[in-house]
Amino acid sequence: MDSGSTRPEGAEPGPGNQPIAGQLAEIRESLRAAFPRAKNVLLEFDGTFKAHIDVREGELVPAIEAQLAHIDNGRFTRVEHGATPHHPFLHRISAVISA
Repeated sequence: MDSGSTRPEGAEPGPGNQPIAGQLAEIRESLRAAFPRAKNVLLEFDGTFKAHIDVREGELVPAIEAQLAHIDNGRFTRVEHGATPHHPFLHRISAVISA
C-alpha cells in the first residue's frame, strides 16, 4: 500500500473490490439473518476459513445443517456439528467458507 492511501491497514479490497472487513461483516450478517435463534455466529480462520453457529435447541441442528448448504450459492461446505467449547448447553454447527 502506498503511503498516500487513506485506506486503513488491514482493509485491503478483496476479490469483489470490497474491503475484507466489509466482506466478513456481510457473511456474518447473512448467517445472523438466516438463523435468528442462534446464540452466537462466529467466523474463524485457522488455516481454513470457517463459520460457527451456536444454538441452544438441539432440534435446530439438522435444519441449520441442511439450510447452510443452500445459503449464498453453496458457499458453506463440509458442515458438521458438535459441542460448543466451554458452553455445555449450546450446540455448534460449523462449516468451511469457500471463496
